[in-house]
Amino acid sequence: MVVVFIFGACIGSFLNVVIYRLPRDLSVNSPRRSFCTTSGKSIPWYDNIPIVSYLMLKGKSRFDGQPISIRYPIVEVLTGVLFLWVWSAHPGNAVTAFLYLILTGFLIAGSGIDFEHYIIPDEITKTSIVMGIVLSAIWPNLHRTEDYGTSFGLGIWGAVFGYGLLWIVGYLGKIAFKKDAMGMGDMKLLAGIGAFLGAQAVLFSLVIASFAGAAVGLSLVAGKKKELSTKIPFGPYLSFGAYIWMVGGDRLWDWYLRTLIPSEEVAKQAIGLITGF
Repeated sequence: MVVVFIFGACIGSFLNVVIYRLPRDLSVNSPRRSFCTTSGKSIPWYDNIPIVSYLMLKGKSRFDGQPISIRYPIVEVLTGVLFLWVWSAHPGNAVTAFLYLILTGFLIAGSGIDFEHYIIPDEITKTSIVMGIVLSAIWPNLHRTEDYGTSFGLGIWGAVFGYGLLWIVGYLGKIAFKKDAMGMGDMKLLAGIGAFLGAQAVLFSLVIASFAGAAVGLSLVAGKKKELSTKIPFGPYLSFGAYIWMVGGDRLWDWYLRTLIPSEEVAKQAIGLITGF
């Protein structure tokens, strides 16, 4: 388990590079070496050890003494913890767990950028859509089936359903509030979630995101920070919903549907209508 956390922290270090560079139109691959964002100097390997280097440097650049953004250790720790949770939630199913780790990386990078810049770059959303569909064709267990064709179809339908559902929500919101209620990045992010996890996960993620967003918004209003409640992007909430699905939300969703619809046959039909299969 310690190995999984360390691996996640290292991936988090790379995700920090993605979060910083992509919205600034900088290449993720060049320069290969990380550089200090205040002095522009290349960072030596011993100052680039996830979590440890930040603590050793006391949160300040070795070159000019300027503060290092707290985002760096937060993303590294968060990625390590989330990777560990996903891995622990799927004992005996290493391949599916690893594919979920890939999606988790996309979600963290997209959320990190969305928090700071209120955008989710196509490099993240479109890549997640394509990769989700391709992996669905390669690993049917991603959609809890053994049939490759069915899994491939579920990946495509999940992407279409995710994009279309949020497009409808955004369209209705625009009519109601006379302004854009949903960004294109959010639609493509939910499409990527659907490609990896399927149409049921899309619905689950949207429901969880809506409740989480409402809870945070009400908390900020209660704390007399109403202006902040309108500045929190929706992408991180969708990511939160998708992550909950990966660590057990799918079982919660199944239980909910079977509780809501006592007849097993009717429940199967309802699930079929959602998934398209």
